[in-house]
Amino acid sequence: SSHRCAADALQALADGAQADLILTDHQMPGMDGPEFALALRERGFDGAVILLSSNPSAIRDDAARAALTAVLSKPVLRRTLYDAIARLPSRGASGPVTPRPMRILAAEDNRTNRLVFDKMVKDLNIALGFAEDGAQAVAAFADQRPDLIFMDISMPGMDGKTATRAIREAEAASGAAPVPIVAMTAHAMQGDAEDILAVGLDHYLTKPLKKEAIHDMIRRYLPDGCEPLFRDEVAQASG
Repeated sequence: SSHRCAADALQALADGAQADLILTDHQMPGMDGPEFALALRERGFDGAVILLSSNPSAIRDDAARAALTAVLSKPVLRRTLYDAIARLPSRGASGPVTPRPMRILAAEDNRTNRLVFDKMVKDLNIALGFAEDGAQAVAAFADQRPDLIFMDISMPGMDGKTATRAIREAEAASGAAPVPIVAMTAHAMQGDAEDILAVGLDHYLTKPLKKEAIHDMIRRYLPDGCEPLFRDEVAQASG
């Protein structure tokens, strides 16, 4: 249900309305979003409270920050909002959120190179997706935010640098944390290294790719809460 101001929402809850999640704007007449979150907690509300804000750094009150489950920068992309909701722990759930495999996207236009990459990571417990050009990579990023992207630089149409720039712009617009992006390039990078990093790439690997280097990058960026990278460790964790 929707309400025009915090006071209306508090009254609705007092009258017995139920909610698992409350979305609130930051700037509202009367009580603002952080004050509303504090009021909700004082009244015993234990669901999620997500604040939509065009100026998240303005929330300086530690108690208000603690009362908020998440803060999203406006304008909020629908996908960012869905991701934030999907990451919420379920009400009454015992223990942490169920671990999932790490999500990796590899953008590579050459079919042979895709097969080689696939073979190099086949022993790892990951969810791997491929994009065949930059435009597909940007679409795949928007559809399901990966934990790590390997980005070929020389691709027809939208190349790796342009795709990376588009991803960084989407993240900036939504307030999402930047996904690590590793460039894959056929050339030694001395003169081009600064240019590669300037577009928002985090690292680069030179082709032919080495299995050890790919595994090192994946290990470095394995998020907390994901399943272990090796299947025998998964078995130990569940056993």
